[in-house]
Amino acid sequence: MNSIMLRILKSKRQSSAILRSLLKKFLFIPSLYRTGTYKFLRRIELIDLRLESIGKISLDSNSKILDIGSGSGTLLFKLRLLGFNNLEGMDPYIPSDFYSEHISLIKSDILNIESEKKYDCIIFYHSLEHVDDPLNTLKKAKELINDGGTIVVAIPILNFAFEKYALNWLGLDAPVHNHLFTFKGFEKLLVLGGLKMKYYYFNSQSTQFYVSEKYSLNRSYSLVGFPQILLYTFLKLFSPKVRRFRILSSKLNREGNGDQAVFYISK
Repeated sequence: MNSIMLRILKSKRQSSAILRSLLKKFLFIPSLYRTGTYKFLRRIELIDLRLESIGKISLDSNSKILDIGSGSGTLLFKLRLLGFNNLEGMDPYIPSDFYSEHISLIKSDILNIESEKKYDCIIFYHSLEHVDDPLNTLKKAKELINDGGTIVVAIPILNFAFEKYALNWLGLDAPVHNHLFTFKGFEKLLVLGGLKMKYYYFNSQSTQFYVSEKYSLNRSYSLVGFPQILLYTFLKLFSPKVRRFRILSSKLNREGNGDQAVFYISK
């Protein structure tokens, strides 16, 4: 995937410029969040949730962005397509470091970063629940964030779906998830870390029900890989059952009872 994105980034072809323009127009610019196109794509769950979460922050092309738990850097490559120039990812489980003109991927843990480095935005998009020590991880992020910068944390939340499915809940993901949070529990963690919550919203989707239902029937199911994602996209568009799950998820999000949330945090 990243090799394809690199070719797009380096390409001078008109088609690449059009792709970058479309991504920026329909997936990122906050002013478009009120448009009918955005609302429709959001309703059928075809919005990139990670880009959406970053699009709610005031950033410019030179903002220094750090993605913790970046994996192979897919989010960073998307941000580069949108024109961001100062991108860094960190993940202890990638094979090796990677460097390009505007993107760096470091095989390391955030606790090993020198505190002299500073960032305008630090992202934990479903990575904080994987770390051994979330409190000290957030304290380290506080050291690394610029004054006026934002730490973005997306995590599973113990809520309606957990109460319904218990050990079959998708968000449990044992033993990969080392920590799970209630909303109040995460608020207390921020207080202990000396951090402030500026804003939050719930963004659970139909998958919390669809996959948890599979687990309840002792069926394995994965949304990893192109064929599986394509199939589930088809189900989101045409399956009455998944449509009901989409409507329920949207309702729970509005009520503050979704199974995942995004938090915007400052010093």
